[in-house]
Amino acid sequence: MIINTMKTAMIIASDAGARTAGIIREELGKEVDLFSVSERSGCVRIDSITDFTLRHFGDYEAFVFIGAMGICVRAIAPCVTSKYADPAVVNVDATGHFVVSVLAGHVGGANALTERLARILGAQPVVTTQSDNTGLWALDLLGKENGWKMEYRRSLNELISIFVNQRPTALLLDIRDEGTDRLAHSRPAPVDIYYHFEDIPAGRYGLIIAVTPCLYECETPILYYHPAVLHLGVGCRKQCNPTGIWAYIGDELKRHGLSPLAVKVVTTIELKKDEPMVADLVRNLSAKMQIYRPEELKDIEVPNPSGKVFEVTGAYSVSEATALKSAGNTKLLLEKQKGQ
Repeated sequence: MIINTMKTAMIIASDAGARTAGIIREELGKEVDLFSVSERSGCVRIDSITDFTLRHFGDYEAFVFIGAMGICVRAIAPCVTSKYADPAVVNVDATGHFVVSVLAGHVGGANALTERLARILGAQPVVTTQSDNTGLWALDLLGKENGWKMEYRRSLNELISIFVNQRPTALLLDIRDEGTDRLAHSRPAPVDIYYHFEDIPAGRYGLIIAVTPCLYECETPILYYHPAVLHLGVGCRKQCNPTGIWAYIGDELKRHGLSPLAVKVVTTIELKKDEPMVADLVRNLSAKMQIYRPEELKDIEVPNPSGKVFEVTGAYSVSEATALKSAGNTKLLLEKQKGQ
């Protein structure tokens, strides 16, 4: 999380906190709007901290309260909804000795903001999140930090609870990128690493953390992180109605043990780049679009070449050829298909 780009409201509860607020404002600059209950140069005056917070809680990515913790807590209490929606809230005592992460520590970025403000002030950061204080991974941040999409079938809080209570956990890495390398090198004590799902002993673990494009059937709770690695090639008739196609493709991916969340790019040929169906797939998959000209596909060997497709498009394949081209390892993928 890049703290200095967070739109932040800083609220001074008393005159004693003005100097501390000034130091923070000088460092964080224009991203901070400064508010005070008293007339003060550079501040917008407000009549009530609680009323202001209630009206503007959704307008800022972060709130920094300068003053007593009780004032902060009473101000935000009516506004709190969910850690996935709430802004970061940090409280700094008026003297600038302590910086406390109050709300939305991981997802909202309050823990990172707390550390940043503590460095600015030379203060003591106070972070009470269990995973931060036990050397465990912050599971609700791993996906965002590594560019993976998260998927789970039980409550995320339940899965995090299993992990932070240090029950035996299997880490499945059946794909490799920079993020999986970091996990492998920072493995906490309760975690064992596996590279093949079938190697994980049944009943041994309370949780499986799986970094994979795949979906698995298992009694053990699984928390998935899906790197975007799948290349989906598509072709269609002119002005094909997209209704139902996205759902069908999603079901087919799942039937083959693959998560739609792992799709990186939707590929097609130049002739089809403006088709509504292609746009619908890109939107629903939150994927990129990759377009190829027919001449770019002429050397791509495909399992199912079609003369009819060649007559219409100038290439013997659209879906297979563009997906293979986009994936960049056509020989390996073709050999895999022929071996099935």
